[in-house]
Amino acid sequence: MNREGFLEAVKKQYAEEIQSAYFACEHEDELNHKSLNKVELEKKLFKIMKSAAAEGLNSKDFEELVFSTIPEVGNQLNFKKAA
Repeated sequence: MNREGFLEAVKKQYAEEIQSAYFACEHEDELNHKSLNKVELEKKLFKIMKSAAAEGLNSKDFEELVFSTIPEVGNQLNFKKAA
């Protein structure tokens, strides 16, 4: 597999992890109103970003992946500094 193919496979894998993190941080109350724990999501995304970086995905590509995977909240997050 060439580098481009490898990076596409990595992006697909991490897009799935980003989406799973989003759904894990989304909660519904007794009236079926959804809310998102953004602090928890930022922490999860920071951990995912570190793993993705270890596999060769740079931070700019990761950020674009977050925005394309969860566009409804991507621009509201600050996962780069979450700990």
